[in-house]
Amino acid sequence: MKITSDTDASTTIPGESVSTHGAALASLSRKRRKRRKKQRVLTKLTLAAGILLAAATVYGIVVFIRLGQAGIHLTSARDASQRAATLLQENDIRKARLELKKSTDEFVRARNLLSSLEIKVLRKVPVVGSNVKVATALAVAGTKVSDAGAVVLDQAQVLEDERGHLRFPIENGRVDVDKLEVLQEPVARVTSAVAEGVYAVEQSPRSMLIGTVAKARMDFLERVGDVRNRLEEASVYLDVAPELFGARGRRTYLVAIGNNAEMNSNGMVLAYGILDVTGGALSWSHFGSVTELQLSEPVPVPLEPGFHARWSWANPTFAWQRTNVSVDTEASGSSMAAMYRAKTGRTVDGVVYMDGVAVGYLLSATGPLDFENPNVRLDASNFADYTMNKAYFYFGNQAQRKEFLVEAAAKAIGASFNIRGSAAEKLARSIAKATAERRLWMWVADTAVEKKLIKVSLGGRILTNAEQSRVGDQQGISEARSSDVASYSLINLGGNKVDYYVNNSISHRLEIDSGGRARATVSFTIENRAPVDLPEYVGGATGPGQAQREKGEYLGYLTWYAPFGSELLDSGEFRVQSDLPDGGMAAFSWLVKVPPGSKETLTFTYKLPDNHLFIDAAGRMTYSLEYVPQPRIRADQFSSEVVLEGKGSLEPTSGYSEASKGRLYYSNSPPSRIHLEAAVRFSG
Repeated sequence: MKITSDTDASTTIPGESVSTHGAALASLSRKRRKRRKKQRVLTKLTLAAGILLAAATVYGIVVFIRLGQAGIHLTSARDASQRAATLLQENDIRKARLELKKSTDEFVRARNLLSSLEIKVLRKVPVVGSNVKVATALAVAGTKVSDAGAVVLDQAQVLEDERGHLRFPIENGRVDVDKLEVLQEPVARVTSAVAEGVYAVEQSPRSMLIGTVAKARMDFLERVGDVRNRLEEASVYLDVAPELFGARGRRTYLVAIGNNAEMNSNGMVLAYGILDVTGGALSWSHFGSVTELQLSEPVPVPLEPGFHARWSWANPTFAWQRTNVSVDTEASGSSMAAMYRAKTGRTVDGVVYMDGVAVGYLLSATGPLDFENPNVRLDASNFADYTMNKAYFYFGNQAQRKEFLVEAAAKAIGASFNIRGSAAEKLARSIAKATAERRLWMWVADTAVEKKLIKVSLGGRILTNAEQSRVGDQQGISEARSSDVASYSLINLGGNKVDYYVNNSISHRLEIDSGGRARATVSFTIENRAPVDLPEYVGGATGPGQAQREKGEYLGYLTWYAPFGSELLDSGEFRVQSDLPDGGMAAFSWLVKVPPGSKETLTFTYKLPDNHLFIDAAGRMTYSLEYVPQPRIRADQFSSEVVLEGKGSLEPTSGYSEASKGRLYYSNSPPSRIHLEAAVRFSG
């Protein structure tokens, strides 16, 4: 057996040097050090990643908690605001004030959470940032609106009764103007604050929003936008109230009463009265039929030349029954004042127009009226129906009928002067309803006051696009706009009372092409439900010497109003009677005959002016429509459809609903003006 020693075992291989062996050992050592260094780096990276993950998790939890808390506070604020709105509708001012203060507190908490540093960082993150910005804008604006509302209600305590309800300060025929003047400054200040809040939300992102945020934004603009409009009106009313109610001297007004069974742009003026106001005290000095004011020749009235060119055929400055053929209430009011002065030699400070429906509204505050001949009780539910329909069948003698109608209107209006207590609250609501529906309007000779009145419902005007923008600028609302307006008047030329039986339905369709140009197609249907056995005075006289029409036939002069600069393209078989502007708007007129028991549809198309889309500073486009119905006995059916041709999208922002992609729709029977709005986006 061969024995080897340790020395033999370490013997080098023949040919291999000692230096080569050392180099191998050094290389192995370097590799081991690199592995250990790499492991240390990986360990540090793993530790750093863990720390970052933990930090991100903590940040995410904090953000999630803060956003969740903000959402809870925003929801609570919204609920409190809605309760306040309901209480205000019920006129419970005390409880509404408390709910608004709760709403303010919740909005402030949400605003503070959304203003934290960790939330602000998210504003730069795509998609998430848009939603955070909208939520923050809602919190800030909600704080302003709720706080402003609470301030107004605090100031309004001067108008509260013992139940905590708000009431108009009228009692025993006198309006307490001093109480109204107290509210002028705080309401003006609050109106500005609310307008700023609405503007902030309007400027917030409209795209890349999750459903709940998008809906919250739209709801806020719709509801608070309505609050803003009401406050703007209230501010104007408080500003002009001292002048209108004779706080600075006696004021005399001609009160014209219209009959909706015979329509002009409003009901035909058949009765009148004289109202004197001094220091808030109201009193009648006369009431009678306009036949007392019959003129021998037309009265020269300084109106725009275009007015005479369009309406001279109706003799509106000669025949009282045609004084309001135009929708321009300034023209109608100034004409009536001039005609009254020409007949009587007396000057009035203004004109108040009321139709028969508006007079009936007053009875919800005054209570019913009893008459002996006929033996009838009239209240808010039957006044219009009886005076504009049934009375024609009761009275064989038309002179007696006219005398009764004058008496009924005089008693209703006179009774409204003498209410007190809680009835004043109902009177204010009745007047507000009548003005919103353009059944009650006012013109004053003082040009400074008149310029303020045209901004609000009491002015009775259909504001054109330019006028609405100008009003918005004057009130500090840079977003004020109305890119489209749609309205109409249907004037009865048949010499009968058939308007009571006429129902209208209007279909409005707007098409916007890829270049932003728009055209509207309107189908206007007039349905005549008059029975064939109407009395001659109601259905119209027929036979030799009379117009060639059958009894109960409706002969209407239809005028459609659109933005100034619109161009009529087609109206089918119906010949255009006039395309001259009226009231600062484009106006297209046709004659339409509708036999009893039938209907007639007129379809026409027109092109809107190029500026129909509103483009804000951020380049976002909006289409908006202001529809103003004629104040007839019954509200008409109205539908509006907006269609985008080509690539792009439409998003409903107020009033409209999405019917399908690129198509929005609205349908209802609105008794007063409505505002519809949509965001427009083009692509490709």
